[in-house]
Amino acid sequence: MPDTHGYEDDETLLVGPAAELVGVHPDTLRRWAAAGRVPVLRTPTNQRRFLVRDLRALIRPENTEPRGGDADDPRSSAPPAAAERGAA
Repeated sequence: MPDTHGYEDDETLLVGPAAELVGVHPDTLRRWAAAGRVPVLRTPTNQRRFLVRDLRALIRPENTEPRGGDADDPRSSAPPAAAERGAA
Protein backbone atom coordinates (compact mmCIF):
# COMPACT_ATOMS: atom_id res chain seq x y z
CA MET A 1 0.00 0.00 0.00
CA PRO A 2 1.34 3.50 -0.73
CA ASP A 3 2.71 5.53 2.14
CA THR A 4 -0.10 7.45 3.83
CA HIS A 5 2.34 10.02 5.24
CA GLY A 6 1.00 9.60 8.79
CA TYR A 7 -2.28 11.40 8.06
CA GLU A 8 -5.28 10.75 10.29
CA ASP A 9 -8.51 9.52 8.65
CA ASP A 10 -10.43 12.69 9.54
CA GLU A 11 -7.81 15.10 8.13
CA THR A 12 -8.54 16.96 4.92
CA LEU A 13 -6.02 17.62 2.15
CA LEU A 14 -5.86 20.08 -0.71
CA VAL A 15 -5.88 18.61 -4.21
CA GLY A 16 -2.07 18.54 -4.63
CA PRO A 17 -1.20 16.53 -1.52
CA ALA A 18 -4.35 14.42 -1.98
CA ALA A 19 -3.35 13.50 -5.53
CA GLU A 20 0.18 12.70 -4.37
CA LEU A 21 -1.21 10.42 -1.67
CA VAL A 22 -3.35 8.53 -4.21
CA GLY A 23 -0.60 8.52 -6.84
CA VAL A 24 -2.40 10.42 -9.61
CA HIS A 25 -2.09 13.84 -11.23
CA PRO A 26 -4.10 16.62 -9.50
CA ASP A 27 -6.16 17.04 -12.68
CA THR A 28 -7.16 13.38 -12.49
CA LEU A 29 -8.33 13.78 -8.91
CA ARG A 30 -10.29 16.90 -9.90
CA ARG A 31 -12.00 14.97 -12.70
CA TRP A 32 -12.82 12.07 -10.39
CA ALA A 33 -14.34 14.53 -7.90
CA ALA A 34 -16.37 16.25 -10.63
CA ALA A 35 -17.63 12.86 -11.81
CA GLY A 36 -18.58 11.86 -8.25
CA ARG A 37 -15.99 9.09 -8.09
CA VAL A 38 -14.38 10.49 -4.97
CA PRO A 39 -16.14 12.64 -2.36
CA VAL A 40 -14.93 16.23 -2.15
CA LEU A 41 -15.60 19.00 0.34
CA ARG A 42 -15.60 22.68 -0.60
CA THR A 43 -14.39 25.46 1.67
CA PRO A 44 -16.20 28.83 1.82
CA THR A 45 -13.58 30.06 -0.67
CA ASN A 46 -14.42 27.13 -2.99
CA GLN A 47 -11.18 25.18 -2.46
CA ARG A 48 -11.43 21.41 -2.80
CA ARG A 49 -10.63 19.35 0.28
CA PHE A 50 -10.45 15.57 0.37
CA LEU A 51 -10.84 13.43 3.49
CA VAL A 52 -7.90 11.11 4.02
CA ARG A 53 -10.27 8.19 4.73
CA ASP A 54 -11.86 8.65 1.27
CA LEU A 55 -8.43 8.77 -0.34
CA ARG A 56 -7.35 5.62 1.47
CA ALA A 57 -10.41 3.86 0.03
CA LEU A 58 -9.00 4.65 -3.42
CA ILE A 59 -5.62 3.10 -2.66
CA ARG A 60 -6.75 -0.16 -1.04
CA PRO A 61 -4.79 -3.12 -2.44
CA GLU A 62 -7.80 -4.50 -4.34
CA ASN A 63 -8.05 -1.16 -6.20
CA THR A 64 -4.48 -1.13 -7.45
CA GLU A 65 -4.89 -3.58 -10.35
CA PRO A 66 -3.84 -2.09 -13.69
CA ARG A 67 -6.94 -0.77 -15.44
CA GLY A 68 -5.43 -0.07 -18.86
CA GLY A 69 -6.16 2.93 -21.05
CA ASP A 70 -5.24 6.54 -20.46
CA ALA A 71 -4.24 7.17 -16.84
CA ASP A 72 -5.91 10.58 -16.91
CA ASP A 73 -9.19 9.29 -18.38
CA PRO A 74 -11.53 8.69 -15.41
CA ARG A 75 -13.53 6.22 -17.49
CA SER A 76 -10.54 3.90 -17.74
CA SER A 77 -8.51 4.68 -14.63
CA ALA A 78 -11.04 5.09 -11.83
CA PRO A 79 -10.53 2.54 -9.08
CA PRO A 80 -13.28 -0.14 -9.23
CA ALA A 81 -14.95 0.69 -5.90
CA ALA A 82 -14.98 4.40 -6.69
CA ALA A 83 -16.42 3.77 -10.15
CA GLU A 84 -19.21 1.68 -8.63
CA ARG A 85 -20.19 4.50 -6.25
CA GLY A 86 -20.31 6.94 -9.16
CA ALA A 87 -22.46 4.62 -11.27
CA ALA A 88 -25.24 4.33 -8.69
